Amino acid sequence: MASRRGSKKTGFLSNFTEDGSYLVRPDKKTGRPGIFRAREPEGREVLVKFWPSDNPNSDVDLLEIWRSEIRQLQRLAALPSGEDLLVPMVSSGRDGDGFYLILDPGRGGPLETFLATKNRHPVLNQPRSPRNRARNWQNARRLVSALELLHSQGAVHRNIDGWSVVTALGEEPDFRLTGFEWSIRISSIKESTSSKLRLPPDNNGYASFARDWQKLGLLFTRVFGITESRVLDLTFSPSDVAENFSAAEAALMRTMLGLQSSERIDADQLCRRIDEIVSGRSGEKPRDKRVVS
Repeated sequence: MASRRGSKKTGFLSNFTEDGSYLVRPDKKTGRPGIFRAREPEGREVLVKFWPSDNPNSDVDLLEIWRSEIRQLQRLAALPSGEDLLVPMVSSGRDGDGFYLILDPGRGGPLETFLATKNRHPVLNQPRSPRNRARNWQNARRLVSALELLHSQGAVHRNIDGWSVVTALGEEPDFRLTGFEWSIRISSIKESTSSKLRLPPDNNGYASFARDWQKLGLLFTRVFGITESRVLDLTFSPSDVAENFSAAEAALMRTMLGLQSSERIDADQLCRRIDEIVSGRSGEKPRDKRVVS
């Protein structure tokens, strides 16, 4: 982790205790916020999203990104299940150094911090053992439902990855969606292309509901420890994608990735298929093929 530059006790964070290092560094050129942990005066641990700016009063692009995420979080929090499926915003503010969002991760942290570490949590180290598979699919179901909340508002996420999910990887499924800084309503996408900061750093400008499902499917391959190329390569039958992974599971991932014929990707359909996999009603058991995955 990189040390935090200028983590002095002034400005908006003057009453917070910072841990002194970034989980992910900010990038001023693309508008990507930095993320770091901190503690409120009352002792609650929070995640801070920070957009540094040399001149916050005139930085129109970053101001719009910051305001857009605040509006999105407020809108989504009011929806049924929003409080359970999304990471809530505690507060927001700005000072001479930039713009801030304070998020409540509960007892968790960004999924990426669990995926990137060498000593992985057992759920991720053995993702396809029967117990861990069930829990991982239940967590996947939560993200499907969370993404559907966003889509129900006519908006796309555009930046689903390990940093946009918060979890404690506890005994109960707890994945929650966050990372809405580049979320935007479909009807506004054309107007947004005038600013390069309205595009996620790794995005080619293409955005749609289908693209969000694809990005979520790619994240699932990481959670389940599946080699991405084997899922994408249709010369591998679904049952041969990975050991201890059923044809039904591989087919579901390929549906999300747009590789399986389907009229449209529907969250209700995805949740139903996940429920069938978890309960064993798909009629297939994972086959231990000892393939490279």
